[in-house]
Amino acid sequence: MSSTDHDVVVIGSGVGGLAAAGRLVLQGLRPLVIEREERLGGRFSTVEQDGFKLPTGAVAIETNGPFWAALGDLEIEPRLGIPDPPVLIHIRGRDLRPGQAVWDHLIKRVTKSAGRVAEGVAKGRAETTDEALTLEQWAQRYTRSRTVLSLFQSLSASIFTVNADELPAGVFFRNLRETGGYKRFGFAPHGNAAIAEEMAAAITLRGGRVERGLEATAIEIADGRAIAVRARRPDGTEVRFGTRAVISNAGPRATASLTAGTGAHAAFAERVREVQTTSLLALAFSASEEIVPHPGIWAFTDTKRLCNLANLTATCPELAPPGRTLYEAYAAPRPSVGGEFDVDAERALLEEDLRRLIPGFAKAQVVRFKAMRGDLAPAQQARPGYDLDVRTPLPNVMDVGDGVKPYGWIGTTACAETARLAVEALDPEISQSLIAAGPPRKGTA
Repeated sequence: MSSTDHDVVVIGSGVGGLAAAGRLVLQGLRPLVIEREERLGGRFSTVEQDGFKLPTGAVAIETNGPFWAALGDLEIEPRLGIPDPPVLIHIRGRDLRPGQAVWDHLIKRVTKSAGRVAEGVAKGRAETTDEALTLEQWAQRYTRSRTVLSLFQSLSASIFTVNADELPAGVFFRNLRETGGYKRFGFAPHGNAAIAEEMAAAITLRGGRVERGLEATAIEIADGRAIAVRARRPDGTEVRFGTRAVISNAGPRATASLTAGTGAHAAFAERVREVQTTSLLALAFSASEEIVPHPGIWAFTDTKRLCNLANLTATCPELAPPGRTLYEAYAAPRPSVGGEFDVDAERALLEEDLRRLIPGFAKAQVVRFKAMRGDLAPAQQARPGYDLDVRTPLPNVMDVGDGVKPYGWIGTTACAETARLAVEALDPEISQSLIAAGPPRKGTA
């Protein structure tokens, strides 16, 4: 087994891992990022199929917030396709921009109770909400309107990848209060993988390393601290990386599994015992002409499963073969939390909504359907509102990513924020004197 030393080993090249490595190199440290796939980015990446560039998870990139700042710190300037308007919500035959126009329409055309709901939303932004209350229960305090309730279902599924009866109302309002939701964003013309590659190049330029095709197999522990990460190459070759700190973007459950056989494993296993992942259905489809009338994200009320769809080629025609469009529709299955649902039945409901709402869908080409669920490829590593802290039972091992999101945060913004929290949480010995202290001490392979 070969062995090399690094200041910090980062497991996984998702947004959390790359953003953490970016922060470390900017501090003058020498992180190593190991990624089991040849493709970087994790669920912020791109796969090519039949000439289409399809997202592995995240679609839109916010043009403000921690992730955008992380790109700027690495001197990366993504040239995004910016849709205008960015978001429209389809309510009873009308397409409206989020905000007052939605409430005015609901009050005039649907139910007077929408006014009470709007007042409740304003109040919820300013006050702490009972954490035991779901968003659906909160909305039902103000209205019985199916359309209004379906609006909150759509928002919950679109933003948080869970149903309104699975989302704590406090998470929803914290999101409105602290991050404001997706107000301005864009799509990457060559897919998110291109941005992940730019981040890796910037990390390497500043003294870090990014290695692909390396699957972490164990975290070595001595005297209550991580001292190395073991990994395996596709040909079975084992390699050992000595380190003073580990940042894991593999998800809290995967991090725990890497401590198996050590004295710390029981504490790690207990930490993730009640963690539940979330699920999402994604259906990519294409046509030879434009069949979606809006350029950004189109959200829907009064559906069986469809919550929103993204029109990717209106601003980024490079994502599809010449003469083709590309859209991706999303739905939170029931249940989303835990991943135990009938995939075929849930897909049928999603396609039923699409046939009803998108006249050209019946003749469209289905490019790909996938159900994101389970530990390996979930929508999120932890149910919103039930995330773990970035800190683990070991002082020099941190988790990053959407399993350790701050309360109310979501998406790439949340993942980049966990990178900041994790790097700052590394104890002073690691964060302030990694290089000055000399190479990590050797451990047994």
